Amino acid sequence: MRTFVSKTLLSQKAFKKQSSFLLFNSFIQHRNINIDAQKIATSIVGGNLSEIQQKVFETVSDIKIENNIVLTSDNKDILLNGPSYGGKTFSYLLPAVELVAKAMEAERWSQRPGFRVLIVVPTVESAMAVKKQLTNVFKVVAKETNQTLNTVEGEEQVSTKEDEGEVEMTSLGSAKLSSGLSYKIVCPGSNFNNEINFLDREEPEIIVATPGRLSYHLKNSDYFRNLKLLVVDDCDQYFGESTFKGNELENVLKSENTRKIFINDTHGKFKEFVRNGDEVIELKQEKTLRRSNIKESLMKTGSILNTAKVLYQILKENRNKKVVVTCPSAQASLYHYLMAENGIFSSLITGKIATPLRINSFNYFNDRTNGIAFVSPLIATALEPNVDLLIQVGAPSVEQYKNTLSRTFSKDNAESIVLLSDKSESEVTKQLQEVPLPTLSDIKTTIGVPHLQQNIIDTLFISKISRSEDKVAAIQPLVQMFTELGLGLPKVSKKVAEMLGIAKELKEANLVY
Repeated sequence: MRTFVSKTLLSQKAFKKQSSFLLFNSFIQHRNINIDAQKIATSIVGGNLSEIQQKVFETVSDIKIENNIVLTSDNKDILLNGPSYGGKTFSYLLPAVELVAKAMEAERWSQRPGFRVLIVVPTVESAMAVKKQLTNVFKVVAKETNQTLNTVEGEEQVSTKEDEGEVEMTSLGSAKLSSGLSYKIVCPGSNFNNEINFLDREEPEIIVATPGRLSYHLKNSDYFRNLKLLVVDDCDQYFGESTFKGNELENVLKSENTRKIFINDTHGKFKEFVRNGDEVIELKQEKTLRRSNIKESLMKTGSILNTAKVLYQILKENRNKKVVVTCPSAQASLYHYLMAENGIFSSLITGKIATPLRINSFNYFNDRTNGIAFVSPLIATALEPNVDLLIQVGAPSVEQYKNTLSRTFSKDNAESIVLLSDKSESEVTKQLQEVPLPTLSDIKTTIGVPHLQQNIIDTLFISKISRSEDKVAAIQPLVQMFTELGLGLPKVSKKVAEMLGIAKELKEANLVY
C-alpha cells in the first residue's frame, strides 16, 4: 500500500533557512482581522441572532454583539443540542473565524503553525452544507474588512480510470482571504494527491472533513498538532465506535489543549472526550425557524407495488415543484429507475452512488428551484431547506422525521407525506392524519436494462433481509413482492448467504448462485 507523506517537513532547520524577505512577507499576510461580529452576523441571518447562536457566541467568543456587551471565553468544552434548521452551524462558524484571526496575529512569526480549526461532519453532503455557510461568512468578512476573496468551487474533474469511466473531482472547494485566512474541504470524492499537495502548500486554517478521509491525513501529517478548536457536528449520525476509536482521530479528540464543541450528542457517544466533564457548558434549544403552515399526512399503500403507483401519481401532479423522496438507498434506486421507465425523471442521491457523481447530483439539485430527487434519509438532512413536497417512504423515527421535515422550512405551503407500505408503525405515523390514496393507474414495473434490474433487486433483497428480525420468515414475502412487480427472483452469493445466517433457507428457495 502506498504511503503519502507531506513533502515539506516541519523543522527548526527549515525555519532558519527562510530569508528575511519571506519572514516579512509572512508577517504582512498574517495580519489581524478586526471582525465586527454583530454587523457580520446580522448581515448573514438578516436580523437578530437565534437563541442558540447567541448562547454559543456568549460562551466561545471575545467579540461584541447585542447591547455592546463584551463577551469573554473561559475555554470550556460545549455540548450543543438543537433541532435541524435552528442555526447551529452558523453559531460556531463565526466564532471559529474570529478565533483563527486572533491566532494568526498571535502566531504570525511561527513557522507553519498548522491547522487551527477542525470541523468533522458525518457525510460529504454535510460538508457541502457547511461549506456553503462558511463561504457566506468569508464573503461578509471580506466585505467588512476590505479584503479580496478567492474561492475554488471544485467543479473540475479528471478521469482516473478511463476504461471504467470513473472520475474524481480535483477539489471539493476552498476559499482564501487576502489576509491569509482560508478553509479547505477534505472529503472522499476529491483527488487525494491534490489534497495532500494543497494542504502542504497552502496550510489552510480551517479544515472541514469527514472521518474516513481525515484519518488518512492524520496518519501522514503533523499539521493538526496546533488545533485551537475541534467541532464534531451531528454526533448522532456517526455509526460504530470504530469511526472515532482505535485510530488517529481518537488522539485528536483526547487532546487537552483543544477546545471542543459536540453538536447533538444525545446518546453520549462523545462524553468521554469532553475535558473536565463537570465544567462542560450545555446549551439547548427547542425552537427552529420552521414555518407553521406545513401540511402533514399519511398514506397507507399496503405494498411496494402500490407505493410505486402512488409515487408515480403524486410526482406526475407535482412536476413543477421541488420534490424530495426519502427512503433507504436500495429502495430509492428501485423507485428512481421505475419512475424513469414511466417518464418521470429524477436525481438519485444515495450512498450507493460513486461519490463524485453523488456530489454533482447533490449540488445540482440544491441549486434548482424545482425537480425531483430520491435521497437516502441521512443525506436528505443536508439539503437546502427549500423543498415544496417531502415524501418519506416507510415509518420514520421521530428524530428522523423532524430532521428531514426541516428541509421544507423556508417554503410557504409546503407539504409532507409519509407512505407506509406495510404494517410497521412509529410514533410519527400514529400521530399523522391518514388520507385516502389518489386514483391509481397501471405503470410499467420492470427496468429496461436487465443487469441493472437484477442488481437493484439483489441489493434491495439483502437490505430488507438484513434488517428483518425474523430473516427466514421475511424471505417468502419479499420473493412474492418481486414476482408481483415482474422483476424476477433475487440472487445472492454463497458468501452473502452465509453472512446473513440463512444460507440453507436461501439455497432451498433457489436464491443462491
